Amino acid sequence: MGLKSITAFITFLSAACLLRAASVKNHVISMEIDADKSLSSNTPALRLKPASLYPAPTVFTKGRGLPKAVGASAPSVAKNRNDGEFNVVIDLQKTVNTVGPRYVGVTLDSSVFRRRWQDFDVNSTTLHTLVKGLAPSLFRVGGSAADFFIFNTSDPRGEDFNDDYEDAGGDHGASDYDYSDTGVDKPKIKNYTVTGEEWERLNYLVQVAGWDLIFDFNEFQRQDGQWDPNNARELLKFSQKHNYNIPFFQLGNEPNSYYHNFHFSIEPGQLAEDMQKLRSLLSEFPAYSRSYILGPDVTKVTEGSGRAYLQAFLQNGGQDVVSATTLHHYYFNAKSRGASLKDFINTTILDTLKDELSIGTNISHSLAPDLPVWLSETSSVSGGGLEGVSTAYVAGFMWLDKLGLSALYGLKAVLRQCLYNGNYALISQDFTPYPDYFLTLLYKRLVQGPVFNVTSSTDKVRVYANCANPSLYPRGALTVYVLNVKDKPTTVKFPQFSNQMYALYILTPGDEDGLKSAYVSLNGKKLELVGEDLPPTPALMRSGPVTFPAHSFGFVVIPQAEVGLCNSA
Repeated sequence: MGLKSITAFITFLSAACLLRAASVKNHVISMEIDADKSLSSNTPALRLKPASLYPAPTVFTKGRGLPKAVGASAPSVAKNRNDGEFNVVIDLQKTVNTVGPRYVGVTLDSSVFRRRWQDFDVNSTTLHTLVKGLAPSLFRVGGSAADFFIFNTSDPRGEDFNDDYEDAGGDHGASDYDYSDTGVDKPKIKNYTVTGEEWERLNYLVQVAGWDLIFDFNEFQRQDGQWDPNNARELLKFSQKHNYNIPFFQLGNEPNSYYHNFHFSIEPGQLAEDMQKLRSLLSEFPAYSRSYILGPDVTKVTEGSGRAYLQAFLQNGGQDVVSATTLHHYYFNAKSRGASLKDFINTTILDTLKDELSIGTNISHSLAPDLPVWLSETSSVSGGGLEGVSTAYVAGFMWLDKLGLSALYGLKAVLRQCLYNGNYALISQDFTPYPDYFLTLLYKRLVQGPVFNVTSSTDKVRVYANCANPSLYPRGALTVYVLNVKDKPTTVKFPQFSNQMYALYILTPGDEDGLKSAYVSLNGKKLELVGEDLPPTPALMRSGPVTFPAHSFGFVVIPQAEVGLCNSA
């Protein structure tokens, strides 16, 4: 072994020791939120950096495999000797985006309040371990149930609990709000009351986790056709009194789908006016006068209604009040389409995200070039997920591919629906982490900073590249993540780093259930909690070609890559 290889191996051992210590001791690196790098706003008090400091998104063309940058010199690819072995070349001379430590966030559906926190013990030390492991993180509490949320500190128990209500993405009835001014007759579903004690419970969890809360206010509180801020004012009074930190707010959920779900509409311009009223309300509270507003949380921008709503919102005052353009995305709805396990490794379905991202970012950047774009709610299958599948190992293909594509298209945050509850959660009802929890954990530990274009030779092997997280690996290190969607092994070569040592984190099914496994293995070892602690996640050190088994994915870290654009990241 040469001197450079020995140096790389020593560097790896040091990083592995740090990672093991972080896992066993549940260490959380404390980082101050840097909204300057992820948000922009037209509110002078926020003192954000000018738009020129935000990297312009790369425009992509459709085609087979991963997208190529238009107008850029595409990296060359060496000829493959066979379908199971190919070279990957990374364009390290320029970046297409930069992702921060909060790029990957999580959500909690507001229905947790409606269900009175059933079985969700925020005092659980196991839960504390799991949430701290994902810090720092954005944490959105919202969804369809947000538009039925009523805050009332004097209500001792709220007798309007309805356990038959379906969570976000399901088929909902109407609210019991009086819609008489809309001219639409609707059957009623009751609002639900949230007590001060229940609100304290949520904020306790946020404080334990060290996360940054995004709270979605009820847009259905209306008077004379406009949003009525009185109930929101009560919640803000209570929150300020208790010194709760709430850096972000939203108003409403998927407004372009209101008519479909509830048979009444709120026009885009009216939503923008309502958000301006929210901005005025926040200015009444010193604790929240500098908080950000995000919106409009539209879904399905590839369809006419979603696209038109986003355009009209930004054109009619929305861009003047929000600090980020927020979108929702699911690949399909399990109830309206016969979803199956094979869909999760179907590259045609994976590629549908490209159109969503391309249309959403193009609309936002053409009408509001200063605004970053977020996926503020996203998962694989809407309607609560696909039982036994969207919490299984196979779901990682959609999740990891979404993180890679979103970074390439310039997004600044991707928030996973959801932490708990539903068939797409990261953790089970008894706080057992699903495979996507460990995938999210590894992503946050290994990936951060500038994003690079990658060329691979097949759409069945999807490859993305990013600077490595400098809290674990030396500056200049590179992380490449690979998804082998094929049903046979694939060998990947990195000719730019052929003499380097690689730190491998290869994920495979955790038991004989294969793609439907409820567990995941890292480098052949099943990942499970060690008592109430996270398991160690050591890398495997190798040099030379890297073989990914059939239907596997994972990360290749090159500690001594010495990428110039990663040195200052």
